[in-house]
Amino acid sequence: MSAVSDAVAGPVTPTGWDVATERRLWEENWHLFCHRSELAKSSEYFRLEVFGDDIVAFNDGAEIVVFDNRCPHRGARIYDDMAGKQRWVCPYHGWSFVKGRFFIPQKETFRDCDPTTAQLNRYDTAWVGDFLFISKAPNQSISEQLAGVEEIIASISRSIGMRRDLNAYSYHCDWKIAVENALDQYHVALVHHDTLNRLKLEPAVDEYIGSNNVSRAALGDEKTIKKLKSLSRLFDVEFKPEGYIAIQLFPFTFLTSTFGYSYSLQQFYPTSRQGETAFVSRFYSGALSSKLPPETMDAFFASSIELNHQIFKEDAEICARIPLSSWSPVPERFVCAGEDKIVEFRRLMREAAART
Repeated sequence: MSAVSDAVAGPVTPTGWDVATERRLWEENWHLFCHRSELAKSSEYFRLEVFGDDIVAFNDGAEIVVFDNRCPHRGARIYDDMAGKQRWVCPYHGWSFVKGRFFIPQKETFRDCDPTTAQLNRYDTAWVGDFLFISKAPNQSISEQLAGVEEIIASISRSIGMRRDLNAYSYHCDWKIAVENALDQYHVALVHHDTLNRLKLEPAVDEYIGSNNVSRAALGDEKTIKKLKSLSRLFDVEFKPEGYIAIQLFPFTFLTSTFGYSYSLQQFYPTSRQGETAFVSRFYSGALSSKLPPETMDAFFASSIELNHQIFKEDAEICARIPLSSWSPVPERFVCAGEDKIVEFRRLMREAAART
């Protein structure tokens, strides 16, 4: 059934919609966590908090490990910042972790136990190209969850050069409101009149692939198209979309790009605080031609990052005006073409609520 026909089929009463359902969405799905370039060097790490879980991906000098952010000895937090380069050393008793092994001060004083048998509390991991996905308790393989879009995601990952911006703050709304706003094309002309709307995007063509979707839209401004096409010789990228592309990996993640010269990774995570969404965005530049010095496109990327920040600010402000009481997995009564993806999102949410 199409998104539009589902919208007019009449109300559907959801069952079992509660926090437990949302936690299952987090725990049982695979989630895009970071790009290989963010953990390229020994001791580099990336950290996120989702639904009260504190998760770190860390280059231990031999492999990438993903674990909850605590020492297995007494539970002290290891990392405070969101990203950086810092050795794994517990600030409480000095335990350290390198190349899969714990190094423990005064090891000989431990009685009736071998502290070197301690283990990190790890998450399941899977690589799709150069993107690292994680899951707490996956109910399917990564290939099953990404069936139909796995190749696109892998190709995008291989087209990325480096992370150039990391942006994180709270949206003062429920995460479902924030996700639906990201899916909503109807608001762009009004809310983003002087920012995203400058691309003059044509009506999008949406493709629903399993629980994910790929949306493509041509640019309507010929001057902008000509300018962007002229930049192609400066990049060495595998994935080259014509125009604008937006991919949602259900339920929390979005990847967007114009012509594949850069990618914006946006994620809207539930928190343990009602009415608050943890918003995290990363801006990745496309891989530049090897003939160019890395700083060649700095001004271009800086301009794109500034524009993205303004768009996200506009989104956060409009989302703060929408109370959770206005949301329901039941289809809206009034739906325009620019809201078709919201209809599909709510269908998937009803399916999630029905699973026990």
